[in-house]
Amino acid sequence: MAHVQEHLQREGRACYKRHEYARALELFDRAIGRAESVHLLDNRAACYEKLNSLPAALKDAKQAIQLQPQDATGYLRAGKVLVKMEKHSVALGLYTYGLKSIRHQGQGYELLRKAHTVLQHQLAPPRSVDPLAVLPRELAEFILEHLNFQQRINACLVSMQWTHFIRSTPSLWSHVDLSVARRKVRNDFISRAINIGRAKIKAATLNNLLDANRALSALLQHCPLQELTLLGTGILDAGLLNSLSKAKHLRSLRVAKDTEMGNTTWTALLRTLNPAMEALHVTLRGFSVSSIPMPYKHLHTISIDAMLYDQAFWDKISTSLPNLRSLTAHQSPMNRLTERCGVDLTEMSRLETVDLRLNHLDLDLLRLPPTVLYLRLSSHQYTWFGGNSNSIGDLPRLQELKLDFAPAVPLALVNSFLAISDGNCGAKPSELRNVTFTLVDSGGKEETILMLLEHARLRNLREFALHGGMVADATCSSICDKLPHLARLNLSDTSVTGVGVKSVTGLRNLKELVLNNCPQVGRDAVQWTRTQGIRVQSRNAPTQAGGHKVRY
Repeated sequence: MAHVQEHLQREGRACYKRHEYARALELFDRAIGRAESVHLLDNRAACYEKLNSLPAALKDAKQAIQLQPQDATGYLRAGKVLVKMEKHSVALGLYTYGLKSIRHQGQGYELLRKAHTVLQHQLAPPRSVDPLAVLPRELAEFILEHLNFQQRINACLVSMQWTHFIRSTPSLWSHVDLSVARRKVRNDFISRAINIGRAKIKAATLNNLLDANRALSALLQHCPLQELTLLGTGILDAGLLNSLSKAKHLRSLRVAKDTEMGNTTWTALLRTLNPAMEALHVTLRGFSVSSIPMPYKHLHTISIDAMLYDQAFWDKISTSLPNLRSLTAHQSPMNRLTERCGVDLTEMSRLETVDLRLNHLDLDLLRLPPTVLYLRLSSHQYTWFGGNSNSIGDLPRLQELKLDFAPAVPLALVNSFLAISDGNCGAKPSELRNVTFTLVDSGGKEETILMLLEHARLRNLREFALHGGMVADATCSSICDKLPHLARLNLSDTSVTGVGVKSVTGLRNLKELVLNNCPQVGRDAVQWTRTQGIRVQSRNAPTQAGGHKVRY
């Protein structure tokens, strides 16, 4: 039987070569009737193709694929027939599926890969060109500089030409940013970055390193780093401190919480850093920051997240850092130890930004210089006896005020930050742009908040956030009348309803409205506000009862 089938196949191929396609088709039919095979089905499909019976040829090609999915013969024939049927995208998809199904070796795989490549080039748009090949090098560099470091590394996978271009452009490696590294970063990658960037590497963000000591030592030795961020380098030990002591060009250092550092290490770090440091951001796992040296006369920005702040720290800050412009001091909420401290910053004649988040804040002992532009105060427990309204100090240049106290912020306290004494240098008080505070109870009198909204320094306010259950629809109307230039309004955690939301949409410059945890505001009011061209944030906290309200 096999002998007869082989004879029929030979005769059929001979007839095919003599262009006797009808006779060859008859012979292949008889052979397939005895036993199907991939090659016989392909031969018959070729005859159908020559006789212009393309659906029959495609049927035989598909049958060959089903008979032996790991053979490239059926994919090649089916793709060829589909191209003749002008179904190019289907043919390309079939080629792609075939490349995934068959073994990646042998002549069949190479033929299928070649057919896939040719068809892919044919389907590509006529103007599809490699931008790095046609654009001037300066323009290509300018475009790639808008990508972050991770995106540039991913761009190296596009082609060998892209890899060579990116690796031959030192300016694209000026900031080695490993902040989103998911796997351990090997030393050979750091070496490649150093070899490419060299003197162009001015900033580095290190995270998830395989060998933090070697990587940091190599970067500081071969590159003039000016900005360094340590996100996840484990414990800051003597090896890392030794490397940082050699950083002669370092101007900014940030140590995040995933790089653990105790009080002793923090003291040693300050003694080894470049005295010309300008910005310092650290998170301390230690207990106190009182015994730290402050030899940095050029420091203009300092941010510390520690467990405890005492009087010695505030005294050292105010006397040792005369050129400080930005001060951020955050305290861990896990530490409930408190100490009555006087925060007197009046000697800092250049201080512009003050951000204090402390577990206990004594406002009666808080003194601020008149140069402050941005003030943010937060505390779970505060002391304020409401004495002299100007006891904190005149702030004529203040532009942004954020107060977050528990359970609420007295309106008299807000007014004390806005009031300017008559003897203040004769300077005209600046108008605030951003004000945020929490109100739980205004004493049941709407006039209380109206008096605040009528303050002259709030006349051209751009951003306003007012949290607390007492804010009702009448307050929204007052906001529209008194603050006509608002561009962003935050009424989260309030009892405002859809009526109040509709009233604030009358503000001409309003671009964004935040209504998080406002249970009285329905979905219809939110959707209607969005139709007015206003961005709306509306997220409600899930209730313990669970479930969702469904409208039919």
